[in-house]
Amino acid sequence: MAEEEKKEQEVKDSGWKEKGKEEKQDKAPTVEGAGGGEGDAEGEKVVKKKGPTQEKSDDPRKDSKNWVKVIKSERSEKTGAYTFKEAFILKDEVKSFLDD
Repeated sequence: MAEEEKKEQEVKDSGWKEKGKEEKQDKAPTVEGAGGGEGDAEGEKVVKKKGPTQEKSDDPRKDSKNWVKVIKSERSEKTGAYTFKEAFILKDEVKSFLDD
């Protein structure tokens, strides 16, 4: 019986509960001071590095927000079938693409 009591005490100390067999509790045992601090173990301040930033360009061709996909349908005079032309163009050139 001493071994069973010792096992029960170990289970209680480790943050587990016994239900027939050992099952994990709803919440895992927490460690004091883990995470959430601004420094490392020695108390030094940790500096987070920021990633490279892209500089804005005056050239609209380099910004992907200015590009659109345009699909233009054309009808063949011989067969009457439709063909489609697809192009990625700048927003400013859409009207001229569709007028041609």
